[in-house]
Amino acid sequence: MKKILTIAGFDPSGGAGLQADLKTFTVHKTYGMSVVTSIVVQNTRGVQWVEPIPPALIQKQLEVILEDIVPDAIKIGLISSVNAIQVIGKVLQKNPSFIVVLDPVSISSSGHYMVKENTLQSLQELLFPLSSLVTPNITEAEAICDFSIQNKAEMAKSARKIAKTTNGAVLLKGGHASFLEECSDVLVDQHSIHWFCSPRIQTLHTHGSGCTLSSAIAAHLGQGDSLITAIEKAKAFVSNALLYGIHHPECTVGKGNSPLNHSYLL
Repeated sequence: MKKILTIAGFDPSGGAGLQADLKTFTVHKTYGMSVVTSIVVQNTRGVQWVEPIPPALIQKQLEVILEDIVPDAIKIGLISSVNAIQVIGKVLQKNPSFIVVLDPVSISSSGHYMVKENTLQSLQELLFPLSSLVTPNITEAEAICDFSIQNKAEMAKSARKIAKTTNGAVLLKGGHASFLEECSDVLVDQHSIHWFCSPRIQTLHTHGSGCTLSSAIAAHLGQGDSLITAIEKAKAFVSNALLYGIHHPECTVGKGNSPLNHSYLL
């Protein structure tokens, strides 16, 4: 069994963050592990408070896991402080061969800014170069690149700019883009560009969809799939999990944006 590690925030409502990651790892028949970076006080209606875990405790969690269990891939989600980024980078620099999928979580879908000042810059400087794949959404890409994204050409431009700061690739997600009729994501590396397009699914069962996509990609990469195949499989998994919520309203959870159904495969 392949072993996948998530380094992410804790969602008490269970639909996003490391809980979504662990559920995704399980249904993909991998063994999930987790390092907690933040306690995120949230539910399906939105984020209310983010409490960072002390960096020394994050570092110790990570070191204890890595001295005992070697992950086949690592997914990184919310890291809400510069000091936490520094200690994670310090540990990962000692293990440059790891497959790392970094989701630069910064702004919640409800508009809550989840990271401290200068955190995105530190991510770019310290963790992007260590990442096999970076998966920003439109809002996060705009913050990283400091320009507005209003069409597919600007999506590709932004992804190329971010890709220059990595040793891998960038998957810019278009799920939140109002200018797109379908759900279009663009993958850019140092040499090529590839578009993934799928029908846009109108549903409120979207809580944790970004976390789930990146963790599914990490699971497939850890199982040996190519990057494009891993993304295709992960997008199909998320789409089917969203559709399951539409066709099974009894699975609705909460009074806001219900989580997608991670366990539909079961």
